[in-house]
Amino acid sequence: MLERNTIIKGLAVPFIVLLTAVLFIIPAYAAEEASYVNPETGYKAYIIDEEDLLTREEEDELLNFHMADITEYGGAAFVTTSSSNAGKAAADYCYNLFHNDSGTTLLIDMGDRKISIMSSGEIYKTITKGYGSIITDNIYTYATDGDYYKCAEKGFDQINIKLEGGRIAEPMRYVSNLLLAIVLALVLNFIYVWIAKGKVTIDSEALIAAAAGAVIGTAVSKNLVSSRKTRHSSSSGGGSSGGGGGGGFSGGGGSHSF
Repeated sequence: MLERNTIIKGLAVPFIVLLTAVLFIIPAYAAEEASYVNPETGYKAYIIDEEDLLTREEEDELLNFHMADITEYGGAAFVTTSSSNAGKAAADYCYNLFHNDSGTTLLIDMGDRKISIMSSGEIYKTITKGYGSIITDNIYTYATDGDYYKCAEKGFDQINIKLEGGRIAEPMRYVSNLLLAIVLALVLNFIYVWIAKGKVTIDSEALIAAAAGAVIGTAVSKNLVSSRKTRHSSSSGGGSSGGGGGGGFSGGGGSHSF
C-alpha cells in the first residue's frame, strides 16, 4: 500500500506541471476580458496591446472616444502583436474574440510590419475586404512614423464613418478616375486636331472606337497602379478563406505594410 501511494504521488507532480504548462500555452485572447461593454447592444471592445505601443492614457482615449461608438454595430478590438503573418493573426483574433458575430479587429503586427483590419458578421457587410484595404492604405503612414496611437485612432474613426453611412477618402480610386479623365482628354484633343486640319473625317463609329481605346488604355493604367500598390501592400481574407479560428473564421479584411 505504501509503495502504491508513493507511485501515485510520484505521478501527481509531473501531471500538475504538465497541466500548468498547457494552461500557459492557451492564447491570451481565449480568456481576454473586455475593456468595454456596450450596455445597450452588449457588444464588447478589447484592447490587447502585447507590444506595449500605447500608454495607458492613449488606451483609455482610444477606447472611449474612438472604439466605443463602433459597439453600436458590433465588437471592436485593437491588437498589437508580433508574428510572421499579420493577416492570419488578425483573423485569429477576430474569430476568437467575436466567433463570427459582428465585429472588427485592427491589428498592428510589429513582426510582419503590417497593419491589418479584419471584420466578420454584420460589420463585414460594410467593412469589406476592399474597405479594409482602403483604410489600411489611408493610415499606414502613421505607423511608419511610429505614431501608433494616431494610426489606430484614424483607423477606427474611418471604420465608424463607414458604419454610419459616411464616405472616406479613397486615393487609389481618385487616381484611376484621374487617369481616365487624362486619357479621354488626350483622345478628344487628338480627334479635334485632326478634324481642324481637315486631315480626316471622323464618323460616329470612329468616335466609339476611340472611346473604346481610351477605356482599354485606362484599364492598363489601372493595372499599372495596382501593380505598384501590390509591391507595398497585400490584402488577405475575404469570405470563409480569411483563415483563423481553426478554419472556422467567416469574414475578411485587408493589410498594408509600414
